[in-house]
Amino acid sequence: MVAYENPWAAGPPPGEMTAVAPGVLWARLPLRLAIDHVNVWALRDGDGWTIVDTGMHAPATEEAWEGLFAGPLEGRPVIRVIVTHLHPDHVGMAGWLTKRFECELWMTELEYLAARDATVRRDEVFESSFREFFRAAGFTQDEVAQLRNSFASFGRYYHPLPEDYRRICDGEQITIGEHEWSVIIGSGHSPEHACLLNPALGLLISGDQVLQRISSNVSVFPTEPDGDPLNDWLNSLRKLKREVPEALKPRTIPVNGVQGQKTIEAVGTDAKRMLGRTPVMMTGAIFRAAGSNISPAGWCTCNCAPWAWASANMSCKRCQWRGLMMLV
Repeated sequence: MVAYENPWAAGPPPGEMTAVAPGVLWARLPLRLAIDHVNVWALRDGDGWTIVDTGMHAPATEEAWEGLFAGPLEGRPVIRVIVTHLHPDHVGMAGWLTKRFECELWMTELEYLAARDATVRRDEVFESSFREFFRAAGFTQDEVAQLRNSFASFGRYYHPLPEDYRRICDGEQITIGEHEWSVIIGSGHSPEHACLLNPALGLLISGDQVLQRISSNVSVFPTEPDGDPLNDWLNSLRKLKREVPEALKPRTIPVNGVQGQKTIEAVGTDAKRMLGRTPVMMTGAIFRAAGSNISPAGWCTCNCAPWAWASANMSCKRCQWRGLMMLV
């Protein structure tokens, strides 16, 4: 494996933006989670900006955006907002931005619809499937109620989305200012995740499809209890490996603000080992928690417990699909 140096490892300080290429600015917005920030991008687009990803809806995020508009964004308008995927740390402020600047929201279809769905009250059918899903995993009735409250809280992290949007598709070329960006769709982390590739600038904005030091969260949820999202995610990494130009591969490229080429190249080697190792690591976490005094719902803080279990469930499902485990 080639050793890479990441010239952007430190990241931009709060309230500032780092230019990673001509007309491409990078900022970090605060999160009140175990991961304390999310990367967002401003791409020069004529007399204004195209914003890629938006942060989680919260007063601190609004304040951060106001500071960026008054500072490095020079008071120029937002022309459009592109969002990589549905999770609130990426789409949460999209409605706020599009309303403020009277501009369009650009997303893939499944991500837009799933984000809209995440903000509405669940009906009794969903409540029933949710309870059955986690009760089958060994959670008590009280613990299921705690998890349900964690899921229910997600809605407050989304500013209401616009009623309409502009759909983006795999392989589409988007002209932003003087540059062309290619849309590469992946899945596994979310249903129809959009990455933006600019070979001329040597940049890939990957949202959460590719990360630097960890794998993306890949989870099985009550809405598709027999899904195999890990297979989707690995296939998406193979697709990125094919579609990222060879000329880019020897270089360090900022993927969501960090080096992601290592992850893309790992598909051919490390990912094979990961397939055999992940179930042991993830299910081992379950068994350790079950043997301790910590209840399943108390594994994580900051509303992470549902994601921890859903990711572990993904690993079990992967073992089941590969014939390594039987569910009884």
